[in-house]
Amino acid sequence: MSKAPGRVLALVSLLVFSGVAGGLEISPESVLRDFLWQEWVGLAEDSRPRIGLALGSGGGRGLAHLGVLEVLEREGVPVDVLAGTSIGAVVGAFYAAGFSLGQMRDLASQAGWEDATDVSRARVLKLILADSLLSTERLEKLLREKMGDLYFHQLKVPFACVATDIRTGERIVFREGEVAPAVRASMTLPGLFKPVQYRHRFLVDGGIVEGIPVETARVLGADWVIASYTAYDFTRSDFSNVLKTLDQALNIRGGLADVPLLEQADFVIRPEVGHIHTFELWRSEEAMEEGVRAAHGRVPALKDQLILRFADRLLARWMRLEAKKP
Repeated sequence: MSKAPGRVLALVSLLVFSGVAGGLEISPESVLRDFLWQEWVGLAEDSRPRIGLALGSGGGRGLAHLGVLEVLEREGVPVDVLAGTSIGAVVGAFYAAGFSLGQMRDLASQAGWEDATDVSRARVLKLILADSLLSTERLEKLLREKMGDLYFHQLKVPFACVATDIRTGERIVFREGEVAPAVRASMTLPGLFKPVQYRHRFLVDGGIVEGIPVETARVLGADWVIASYTAYDFTRSDFSNVLKTLDQALNIRGGLADVPLLEQADFVIRPEVGHIHTFELWRSEEAMEEGVRAAHGRVPALKDQLILRFADRLLARWMRLEAKKP
């Protein structure tokens, strides 16, 4: 049992000494982290923990999730299961379907609310004067055009999304059936868009009941859950129209409800996107860059926590390797 840790310490010491002797700015902490991280990544899939990523709601702010995914992918952090709410459901569905982050960035930079809904000045006026809700049918059509008529079991990564039954207040978790109508329901903002009728239910945005789908990620089998959280800064709202006032009310309600959900996560990444309004999808590049910045800054802590939390699995691996040697 003592041989493997002894060799680990010897190797780390050698690497640190080599770095210092060569005039390189290498800290002992970073060398040790990198070495142990490679060992951790080398664990067999059935030996390492299943990592879940919970992508929260936020409209235009939620496009920061793409930046978070970009960093996790670059750093070799596995994403074994995905759960999404609202815009997080859209991002999660495309990623789970196998779209590259480059493809998703292109889609995000091109899409707007008019591509996913029937929002227009005339329609909003009708909403106010005639009490006629708008529709998210275009979002479902867009999803089908881009990813086809996919079912959940056909996705490359296990994925689930959350919607709310507007009649009962129940959390509805989609894990089977067609992906497009489920994602559409998850992103249907109440008070603005017509509820999506699904079987005997009337469904709206999942952010009402689970703005950060940590529990849903655990239902999918995640042992350790990373939450990507894109909160709005309430103080920035100008209440200049009906939409912004409605959104402010929903953001306040959601922000209060998100507190206990964040406590359930094992690790939280918070892109600084509080200045981006829910309806500002055109600020996608800005949101994505904030996601990259936030995730990059949290990578060392993320790796440290994973290594420490599951150190027993690394030790078991070293012991097995030693046992095989003559």
